[in-house]
Amino acid sequence: MEKIKILVAHPGKQHSLKLAEAISKNDKFDVTYATTVYDKNSSIMMKLVKLVSSKNNKERANARKSNCLNENKVKMFYPFLGLIRIFLAHYDKKQYYFQKATCLLGNIFGKKVAKYAIKNDIDVIISFDTFSKACFEYLDNHSRKKIVKIMDASAANLAYQKKIFEEDMKKTPNFAEKLKEEIAFTLDSNRQNYYIEEAQRADYIIAASTFSKRSYVSVGVPEDAIFVCPYGIECSEYMYEKKKNRNLLTFTFMGGTRQAKGLSYVLEAFSNLNSINSNTKLNIVGKDNLSNDIKEKYSENIDYMGQQLHSRIPEILMQTDIVLFPSLSDGFGFAAAEGMAAGCPVIASENSGIADLIINQVNGFVIPVHSSKALYDKMLWFINHKDKLGEMSESACSLIKQMTWEKYDKSISDALEKVIMS
Repeated sequence: MEKIKILVAHPGKQHSLKLAEAISKNDKFDVTYATTVYDKNSSIMMKLVKLVSSKNNKERANARKSNCLNENKVKMFYPFLGLIRIFLAHYDKKQYYFQKATCLLGNIFGKKVAKYAIKNDIDVIISFDTFSKACFEYLDNHSRKKIVKIMDASAANLAYQKKIFEEDMKKTPNFAEKLKEEIAFTLDSNRQNYYIEEAQRADYIIAASTFSKRSYVSVGVPEDAIFVCPYGIECSEYMYEKKKNRNLLTFTFMGGTRQAKGLSYVLEAFSNLNSINSNTKLNIVGKDNLSNDIKEKYSENIDYMGQQLHSRIPEILMQTDIVLFPSLSDGFGFAAAEGMAAGCPVIASENSGIADLIINQVNGFVIPVHSSKALYDKMLWFINHKDKLGEMSESACSLIKQMTWEKYDKSISDALEKVIMS
């Protein structure tokens, strides 16, 4: 039987390698992976990049590779532009030029992979949200053969998110300008139409959570065209230690200083909590671009740790009791899942994919979005119920261990077989 030819295309990385690996494990499929930057043994560019890179950037470069994929099945398009985009992601503070590069790359990379798909008789193409419109449009207009178009949605639809962000700016005026800077790209009216059109041009969508699925239904995608395939977690990377009833309670927020991740609610809730119980600590992990005046206001018992290498996260989580995840919108929530793998109960907003995995008072709490009071109440609950921490710690770790990449592989394989059968 002839294999189904599937092309997975992403100009960045995200979980695209995991998706390609999942497909490669099914003997019915022949997968090709297309990207911009990949650590091929034959790539002179990558050898030069590693030669001039810092230790941290070398580690990031080494991660752009899969041991499961045959290098002959990996195609690199526009590698130099891909490198520029990676550089801008780390060093463009306002992300203006990064977003410009993202738009440009989305268009030219999308058309390039569409042309490749037509030329190489691809049966199914899987592209990713914010990078799919040009690809799908070109296929609709130029492919004589019906190529099934699937969009892997790593986040909730951005047109849906816009409403959430606009509501937040009304509720937190002191952080409104900061949020505007973070998501200016999302608020642009032309981009809104883009996000809706790329979703509607897809034949099917793969979402990581029911929250993401809900967002795509809201822009006109039929429910039965959306497959929910939650990601896996490498639990072996995290050192599980049952949380103990100790005097100092440590909360960790891994959203950096981003309002889109719920920063203001974390700062306000913790400040109120710390005023009545000083035996608490808050770690803020991630890119730090918070103004000094806000830091001065929210400083007591708060450690702004800045961006950390992923290899350092397990160590931080070992010293954490509870992970805070009050995100305004998050398609899955790897940071929260990593916390659970380390035995940390999670307080997450209803607008996060990780909410699918949380059972109230068993392994954490799900709270309403935009509410520092709801977050404060649950943080206070942990202070008043420290004796429950060990049991909830075990439950968090036990549940997340079930979220394996093998389970993700099967859900992807099952979804693709349904697509092909239909």
